[in-house]
Amino acid sequence: MNKSTGGKFVFLVCLFVFVLLFYQNFSLKNTVQYQNKKVLEKKYLTSCLNQITHENEISVWTLLTDNSNYAKSAVKLLKSIELNSKFIKFDKFILELKEKQLKPEIKAFIVNNSNWKICQVDKIPPRDEPNTFPRFRDQFTKLILWNMTEFRSVVYFDSDTFVINNIEPLLVIYKKFNDSHKIAVTQDIRNGKWVDTFNMGIFQSNQIKLNLID
Repeated sequence: MNKSTGGKFVFLVCLFVFVLLFYQNFSLKNTVQYQNKKVLEKKYLTSCLNQITHENEISVWTLLTDNSNYAKSAVKLLKSIELNSKFIKFDKFILELKEKQLKPEIKAFIVNNSNWKICQVDKIPPRDEPNTFPRFRDQFTKLILWNMTEFRSVVYFDSDTFVINNIEPLLVIYKKFNDSHKIAVTQDIRNGKWVDTFNMGIFQSNQIKLNLID
């Protein structure tokens, strides 16, 4: 091999090593950017005032205020939900009103007895709050769930309810919705008779077909 040929060979080897290192660096950078993008895609719930992330397309919610009488009841509900939904993955959240924050001991009790996340939100008051029955005045905050468009489906339970059977059909009932189905609720019953109103103690919403609240 003469000097000219040897020089060309060395040059080609160096060029190959340079291209290989450049490619590896470019590939690594893209991998890091992709991984960072995946982390960024796991966004915080935009309607929560605190930083809460989500993982699944289905979520289950309840609402708690500063009334400590509901804390133990809520924990029983949370456990009953988990016991009756073992095969479908879903995110679990508790709505907390900024204006009626949970007491530290209640939060500690919930954290120590469940793996649910607390999402703090602004209270949504009724239009005529003074003339609204007192125990219903905080309940309009449930409407914030219409804004949880990070999920394909949202299922809500009042904190004084208790699950005794498999709820998984309820978690995926949105798959049976057509364009006219926006929310699944039960009809109200009063004095042993069905009435023309619905009960929001338990509901399931089809997020894709709901209009957002401004």
